[in-house]
Amino acid sequence: MDNDKVEEALETLDQLCSSLWNAKTGNIPAETLAHLPLSLITLDHQSIISGVAARYFIPWAEGDLRRYERNLVPEERNERISTSERTLKYGCTMGFDLSRPWGSGGEWAETMCCRFLEEVDMAPRKGTKGDRLPLRSLTGWRHSYYVHFSVAIPDEAPIPQPWHIERECYQWGPSCYWTLRGNKYSHVKASMFHGVDGVDGMIIREEVMVIILVMISRLENEDYAKHAVVPVMLFSFMRNHHGRILLAHCLENRLVVEMSPLYPFNIGEEGWEDSLALFTRYQVAGPSSLDTTEFPAAGRRSRIVAIR
Repeated sequence: MDNDKVEEALETLDQLCSSLWNAKTGNIPAETLAHLPLSLITLDHQSIISGVAARYFIPWAEGDLRRYERNLVPEERNERISTSERTLKYGCTMGFDLSRPWGSGGEWAETMCCRFLEEVDMAPRKGTKGDRLPLRSLTGWRHSYYVHFSVAIPDEAPIPQPWHIERECYQWGPSCYWTLRGNKYSHVKASMFHGVDGVDGMIIREEVMVIILVMISRLENEDYAKHAVVPVMLFSFMRNHHGRILLAHCLENRLVVEMSPLYPFNIGEEGWEDSLALFTRYQVAGPSSLDTTEFPAAGRRSRIVAIR
């Protein structure tokens, strides 16, 4: 591994973070994006469905997920999921279990983050032991999330976390992180909520900030000193009841983000089940064989091998 290149990548991330720190919340205008060390690649639906764009991850195929369909037997976990879905559909005037009152902006998106966590880490699945275990029992991804409405980066944060700053709070923030045990893989997955409406083809400032903070914290963690690349998969949910998937990695001189279209997440309406299944296929994705101890050569892709 070339440590000078890693230092250059850290400088790039720090420069990008500084450029966005005091910028306006919400979608980054095209003219601003053009002057940032950020390559944004918008993916079409077919690229996302096929999984070909996820170079550092291997999303499950639709048939893989169907083998482990939800077990809807009456029990506490399924009752909790039903409660989350009622809140998503009808709202919650009391605002309990949220860091902001219902109706203030980002509460639907924050609740959707919780519902997504329940889908992958809580819902009992057929095909597992006793048809009672969640998908996490098959994948090895471990989650950590907010405690008393305070979110911590998976690794010790080397710089302030902007979602804790007063001018930023109650608008957006990360909800949950997933990592693998040990330090063999530097990969991180995260979910986040936002109190603005998403626009197809436009990346949100705060999506970039979450990606940057995760990458910097992991690259500066001595446990991951052998890694040059930190692949990040981000599930972003917005106020207008939509979500998208972002796949990111950093080169020496720029951050590369591949971004899916927006997908609808309205309970009981067209697209809900398909969108949830698609996001779940990506959340259970294992790391590919692409080497993270070296920066990728231009135009090079590795053979991918499922790790389950």
